[in-house]
Amino acid sequence: AQPSGPKARMQRTGTGDAPSPSPVPEARARREPRPETTAKPDPATFEAVARLTRELGDGRLHRFLTEDVRLVRFEPGRIAFNTRGAAAAGMVQALRDFLNGATARTWTLAVTSESGRPTLEEQGAGDDLKAKAREHPLVKAVMETFPGARIDEVRPATAPTKEDVGETSEDAAAEGAPEKEQD
Repeated sequence: AQPSGPKARMQRTGTGDAPSPSPVPEARARREPRPETTAKPDPATFEAVARLTRELGDGRLHRFLTEDVRLVRFEPGRIAFNTRGAAAAGMVQALRDFLNGATARTWTLAVTSESGRPTLEEQGAGDDLKAKAREHPLVKAVMETFPGARIDEVRPATAPTKEDVGETSEDAAAEGAPEKEQD
């Protein structure tokens, strides 16, 4: 009969010596280091959502967000927007699927007829114009003279009209006429 209990772990060596302990599995299993799980991103802004599509290599969604989407409202987990022109079919569902799979929360998307902000592409073009304007010597002088001044909008220059410069048609006619000699 085989002994049971603590003696069961002992084995005889066959030399008449006292029994020696048999190899016993370690009480504590060695823990393999687990690969660190990285937390999924939780974008807090619309711009961060667009950046995430680019970083994760979804160029189609990135173009959709930057070129076609006019943001109406954003809060983490909810986006309301309208689209510029006819957005490609299925893009809203593709965006929802992407966000639900790639981020730490479930997303609700709403396409609305409300007017929204300019697209990110349009905003970027405005930022480029602002940067260009900031480099103009007259704008630099204004910015230095008025600390805290900011550029809110850049519009294309138009040719000044007579009303803009305070010139009347009589003044303009007089400028073109030759001077009269006095007697």
